[in-house]
Amino acid sequence: MTPNPPPLPVPSSQWTPLQIRSHLQNLNILFYVLAILHVLAGGLFVLISVAGYVSERGSTNPDAAPVGLFIMLLAMAMLGAILGVVQFFTARYIGRRVRLQYCTIASFLACFAGPLGMALCAYAYVAFKRPEVRAAFDDGNALPA
Repeated sequence: MTPNPPPLPVPSSQWTPLQIRSHLQNLNILFYVLAILHVLAGGLFVLISVAGYVSERGSTNPDAAPVGLFIMLLAMAMLGAILGVVQFFTARYIGRRVRLQYCTIASFLACFAGPLGMALCAYAYVAFKRPEVRAAFDDGNALPA
């Protein structure tokens, strides 16, 4: 009879400090990327609104109303800029491991970025709910940045 091999080790449900650091670094980078995308989208809306206003201002069509579209596109640009700033601060706070509640709420605002933001929100939500990650945020010296 052949002896049975030893049982496989049971995987631990807790993250090691290296895993925590890795996940938080990934979230940090992804939130910086999302912030840049939001700011670029806001800038694109500004360019589109100015170009549309300039092209429609001299139109001979009496029904042309460039002001309404101009205001709507500028509002979209402002939303993109505000979300970009929020995501930028989220990335900074994740990197410093402070203000976990702000980071959690701001990750839900990432859903405005479409599928990329929704995936990032889900990843951040799962990571922020881990007790090890919460402990890393509660004690700023637990993990060196």
